[in-house]
Amino acid sequence: MDANPSVLIVEDDAVLRHLYQLILELVGYRIWTAPDGVQAWYLIQRHPPSAVLTDVDMPVMDGLTLCHQLKTTAATRHIPVLLMSARPLPLPAVRGVQADGMLGKPFEIPQLTDLLDRVLHRGTAATTA
Repeated sequence: MDANPSVLIVEDDAVLRHLYQLILELVGYRIWTAPDGVQAWYLIQRHPPSAVLTDVDMPVMDGLTLCHQLKTTAATRHIPVLLMSARPLPLPAVRGVQADGMLGKPFEIPQLTDLLDRVLHRGTAATTA
């Protein structure tokens, strides 16, 4: 495993995107960002990250569609995907797109960093409220 794993943050809210970037850079992650799933997919093809942290509700391509695309493409299915949403998502929806974890917004910083640590070092994580 890379000493400083890379995380692609996909979030349409520029303030939140920047906040998540600052937090994760402070704890040692290398960060790329994208405002929607289409731009994220473009970046992933060129620089596959160690993990993807994506909002669910976004314009152009939402996080569920991005996750499904990643998990059904041979070259990217190994990349852990964590979904974030302010609205509750039924567990079958999360499992249906093969997400590796879920964060309910708002969340505490330790919830984010712990979940990322789990998926990057020990495999698939669970849902975090």
